[in-house]
Formats: sequence, structure tokens, C-alpha cells
Amino acid sequence: MAWQHHDFKDDPRTARAGHSATAVGKYVYVCGGRRGGHFFQDLIRYDTDSNTWETIYEELPFVARANHTATLVDEGVSGGKEIWLVGGQTNDDVVADCWALELGGNQFAWRQVHVRDERCLLMRTAHTAELHPRHPNEILIFGAPPVLAPG
Repeated sequence: MAWQHHDFKDDPRTARAGHSATAVGKYVYVCGGRRGGHFFQDLIRYDTDSNTWETIYEELPFVARANHTATLVDEGVSGGKEIWLVGGQTNDDVVADCWALELGGNQFAWRQVHVRDERCLLMRTAHTAELHPRHPNEILIFGAPPVLAPG
């Protein structure tokens, strides 16, 4: 395996920071992020075989965000591969929600994941998230302590 350089300077979709990038087979799914004060609300997919980008969603069903995580779950609730997106931030706030993208070939569907009891644990930004090595239906979230309202 060797590093390869790919020049995407002519594609304005790729100039962003605070996005997530999730590898699934020959594809890399890039979600959200920001450029300056502009927050992206899209999902784009890079095909490593053809070296091309494709826009999957121009507008996501949730608020635009950056500094979130996107974790690949091999056997999600749908029975197939899913990408679970947690937290992040907007210009004004830290986001406290979780969404799952069902990957079915070229068919995609987002659904909001409802977390019992401890919704405040999702209110994170600039954290990391990994699939639990022994419990493949659990995601471990590290860093960025939850933001709690005063009171």
C-alpha cells in the first residue's frame, strides 16, 4: 500500500474543514463540514476506482453542522451497513442528535436515532467515535465533554 496524491482543487465541494469522512468499500462518504462561516448540509461520495465525486444529498434532513462524527456500523437496525452521525456544531449551538444513513447500493435513507435517557451525552463537538470491538451494535464516544446548560 502506498500513498497517492489526488488534486481536487477544481471541485468546490471538497474545500471544507470539520467534515466527516467514512470509508465503505470503494467509496468515501463526506458529510457536512464548514468553510469559514458557511456550514455544508450535503453528503458527497468519492469513488476510489473512478476518481470521481458524486453528490448524494444536496440538503440533508437535519441541521448543517461541522465537527461531528460518522461511524460505520456493519449491521445496523436496517440489517445492512449504516453510517451513524453524532453531534457536531452549528454557528450558534452544539447539536445533540444522532442520525443513521442506511446504505443500500445506490438507495439511501436517513432516519433519526432516538437515544434513551441520556440525550445530553450526544451534545458534543470535536469528539471521536468508534465501533465497540466486542459489541458491534454499540458506539464508543470519546472526548469533548458534554455541554450542559447552566442551572
